[in-house]
Amino acid sequence: LTAEGQFAEVLGRLGDARLMNGDRTGAKLAYLELVEERPDSSRVRYQLARLCAAEGEIEEAVAAYRRLVEEPDWEARAGVDLAQLLIGREEWDEAEGLLAEILAETPEAQAALWTLGALLFRQERYVEALEPFERLGELTPNDYTVDAMLSKLYGRLGREQEAHRAFARYQEGKAQAEIRQRLEVEKRALLGEILGESP
Repeated sequence: LTAEGQFAEVLGRLGDARLMNGDRTGAKLAYLELVEERPDSSRVRYQLARLCAAEGEIEEAVAAYRRLVEEPDWEARAGVDLAQLLIGREEWDEAEGLLAEILAETPEAQAALWTLGALLFRQERYVEALEPFERLGELTPNDYTVDAMLSKLYGRLGREQEAHRAFARYQEGKAQAEIRQRLEVEKRALLGEILGESP
């Protein structure tokens, strides 16, 4: 189809298919070609930014994300990804400002809350880091990884009883998740036996 000139209709899907198949280079080539044809394709530019980040092309990824955060539909998603790259480069202030903007518009944006909490924790601003992680605890009460972070934060702040309670929730949640995962594997294996398929 691309040989027949149907670039716009096919190149995005070709890039997606190559990416799913592990061919990052081929995916990038397809996306770049499509961006030349349709420079207004934000979804493709987002995929390109993610690919650049995955390939260690951080400058290119940061530049691409900075363009995307100017678009209202992509501000939150691209903003969190950009903030994570900025944190990796220890550009704390810009990352924090970006996350604050996202949370001002969408206070329950879980990825932004987690990234902000991680940024504050990394800077040893433990009191401030509590707020996003406690909010995440309310939004996702079954996420044991949040309890792990809360346990660390409470411990750093000398709030030992709360640290122990959070750690107990973490252990229980992790154990339950492992049981669910084991049951899912066993269920798939049993289904394969019933259907006569090899595992």
